Amino acid sequence: MSTATIAGPRPIVGWDADDRDWHAARLAGIGASDVTTALGFNQWQTPWQLWATKTGRRSGDTGMSTAAQLGHDLEPWLLQQAAARIGKPVRHTRHRLYAHPEHPWRLCSPDGESADGGLVEAKTAGLAGGYGVPYGWTDTRIPLAYELQCRWQLHVMNRPVVHVVALAAGLGVCMYRIERDMATEHELVTQVDAWWQRHIVQDVEPAAGAADNTALAELYPKPDGQTVDIGLDGFDACLRYRDAAGREKTAKTEKDQAAAAIKALLGTSEYGCMDGHLLCVWTGRDGAVDWRRVAEHISDTTGNPLPDLDLFRRNPTRSLTVKEPS
Repeated sequence: MSTATIAGPRPIVGWDADDRDWHAARLAGIGASDVTTALGFNQWQTPWQLWATKTGRRSGDTGMSTAAQLGHDLEPWLLQQAAARIGKPVRHTRHRLYAHPEHPWRLCSPDGESADGGLVEAKTAGLAGGYGVPYGWTDTRIPLAYELQCRWQLHVMNRPVVHVVALAAGLGVCMYRIERDMATEHELVTQVDAWWQRHIVQDVEPAAGAADNTALAELYPKPDGQTVDIGLDGFDACLRYRDAAGREKTAKTEKDQAAAAIKALLGTSEYGCMDGHLLCVWTGRDGAVDWRRVAEHISDTTGNPLPDLDLFRRNPTRSLTVKEPS
């Protein structure tokens, strides 16, 4: 399969369409946010859930999470920050959803584009929790999942670079530059294409895992009273379930009892030790930043820096960690 680029992605959905039309069009292919799910390392969605959604077995419109809603609300402000840092105008792309000119199932919805010909992506990270720098983020690198999303967009849109502007807890506003790499792009597209052909075109169901329990319950909400032979695989799963359920119940009770004993011994102290060896930490955390209030505060401003985040914190919390004995 060739990843040679051809100018001119196909516009699919314009900005005049509503969210329902946009979501419906995205079901027909793999978008940038679907790529890491297909490859199996999206912590928010599994390959089984992606397959069930793309094949129409379950609804793909589950509403926005708190984190996603914050990202949506802050996007205009972040695009302003990107323009200021790039030094060139930034605007929305002419259309909301595009498809690759040769492979119409390869889709993407860039947040914007800059006057230098690059795409612009606005990201938020760790704002819903607000407890410091989220995993995978530094002031020079973004998580691999987001990088692969950008590389998929470069492939679909035939652009040279993606400028990523991000507001990350503990880092503030940062800018990143993802330049096109054809070797990496070829490997990415090859793997995603294999997933699409097997699980969507051939309709081979991916294996369901622990994270799919809620989705399975939503897919099959009512029993029909019938009986099905689940075979040796089902028998083995039932044995494993009974064994794990017994151990889980006992372990949860014992863990909670031990935690209470440790906290009673520590009181206001943060560290617990014996003979000079650290055993446990009941650390304190500043209250999480209420990013909803921050978003409301800056929503009517243009180009202003972030306010003092200490003014928008919730109540402090404590978290218990028990160390491995050394």
